[in-house]
Amino acid sequence: MKRAFLVASVLFICLACSESQISRTLNDVESYISERPDSALTVLSEISSEELESRSEQAQYALLYSIALDKNYIDVTNDSLINIAVNYYKRRGTPDQKLKSYYYQGIIAKHGGQNELAMTSFIEAEKYEKSSKDLTAAGMLHTAKGGIYLNIFDYLDALKEYNKASEFYLAAKDTARYINSICREANQLRYTSVDSANLYLDVVRSLWTYCSDNQKSNYYMNRIHLIPLTEHSEKLDTINAYLVEVTDSSVIQWCGLAYEYCEQDMCAEAEECINLFAFYDPNYINDPSYYTILSMIYEKYGEYEKSLNAYKEYIRITDAKDMIIFSEDTKFIQERQLSQLRNQNQRLALLSLVLGILLFVILCVYVYGKIKTKLRESEMERARLDKVSKELEASNSAYVQKLKDADRQRKSLQLAVRRLEHDDDLSGLIKDRLPSLVDLIKEYLTVSSKNRREILEQTCSFLNDKESINQTLLLYFQVCYPDFIVYLEKKGLDSMEVLCCCLLVLDIPGTRIADYFDKSAFYNFTSGIRRKIGPDLGKTTLANFLKTKLDK
Repeated sequence: MKRAFLVASVLFICLACSESQISRTLNDVESYISERPDSALTVLSEISSEELESRSEQAQYALLYSIALDKNYIDVTNDSLINIAVNYYKRRGTPDQKLKSYYYQGIIAKHGGQNELAMTSFIEAEKYEKSSKDLTAAGMLHTAKGGIYLNIFDYLDALKEYNKASEFYLAAKDTARYINSICREANQLRYTSVDSANLYLDVVRSLWTYCSDNQKSNYYMNRIHLIPLTEHSEKLDTINAYLVEVTDSSVIQWCGLAYEYCEQDMCAEAEECINLFAFYDPNYINDPSYYTILSMIYEKYGEYEKSLNAYKEYIRITDAKDMIIFSEDTKFIQERQLSQLRNQNQRLALLSLVLGILLFVILCVYVYGKIKTKLRESEMERARLDKVSKELEASNSAYVQKLKDADRQRKSLQLAVRRLEHDDDLSGLIKDRLPSLVDLIKEYLTVSSKNRREILEQTCSFLNDKESINQTLLLYFQVCYPDFIVYLEKKGLDSMEVLCCCLLVLDIPGTRIADYFDKSAFYNFTSGIRRKIGPDLGKTTLANFLKTKLDK
């Protein structure tokens, strides 16, 4: 058992190492495939399909192999290999991998003459250019789109695509591709704006040290075409500079030079150039420009039948190409894609609006529920507070009533205390006065009538003692009519004024009261009492008012 487990472990480690080695090889190839595409193709060709265990390795290999073939100028038309990368990366890949896989799928379709299918792939790739880090790949994508627009004679859209490509190449600091793209833009602008085309060519001239012979050839050919036919010397001088500075004859655009020589009626030079074009381009017999120049040369020589035959061949080739172009729907693919994208955006906007409204309604219902709950809680709290308030009011009323009862009890107690105090005083007074009164009665009853005068005289002497009379009267009223005395004291009356009031309620005449207190005028004497009693007195007399108070 242990031996089997050990063998399985060793096999697993070996497989893991093998997979790791393949992944490292593919990553190494990816790092130098742009600079050494031939070496990359050699390494990739040595990898067998059995070595690619995982789907990610198969997708990476498929993409790298397609890139290597394209960079080594090997045109393939079978898309079965690149479709492995497309199908894998469209769900799992990075934006760079998605862009490249769709781009090379379009390149393969273009090599097979399927421009419509190629444009569909290019538009899919374009969706990832903003999030892609490979700016050069984005520039290559727009260059390829521009080429398709150029094939269907849509020069304006071709120029737009080349302009986008130049921007990406410039941002990527890919000077070589940037120069090529600038030359393409100049080539399109020479038909519409000579000044703009010259400005673009000036940019190429400023980067002359970075230009290859092929790029210099493109520069000179565009510059020669921009020189007016009337400037014969300038045009020939530029052609001569072209032939001197571009040393690689295979990249010289001989067909273009043949055209320029024909325009200058230099037939021998034109014939030499067209022959060199046929020498360096093995596919010249399928190039309509070759037959155009050949027809012009024959016409210059007066060989009209040959000129006509060459022109017919030109018509045959261009008609065949036109039929292919017109049979395709390439021009309208991007418009359909944009229309679909707009429709999709409209549907998304409508869905977002519906979801927003639904969310708003849900939020309103939620807020309404919360508000309703809060209102219900507030009403319950208000009811509870009202109940508590009523209980407090009832309790407060009870407390107030108890306070009033306590105050009445306090007053009753104070009155009782006062009565007790008066009772003590009365008791003392009775003890003092009663023996004298008893003796007086005893004497009055026992003595003879002759001696009774003396007893009366003693009684008169007692009544002449004002202090005793005053004390007796006040004590009598305090005991019998305490509220009456309290009322007078609250009004601020002194003891003499209180005694005066007591005499008034006993119906003692005013003049007698004035004599008793040694006052000359009774009204003046009682004016102070009336003033202190104030509004309570009203229009009644003082004596009647005091009797009313005494009765209450």
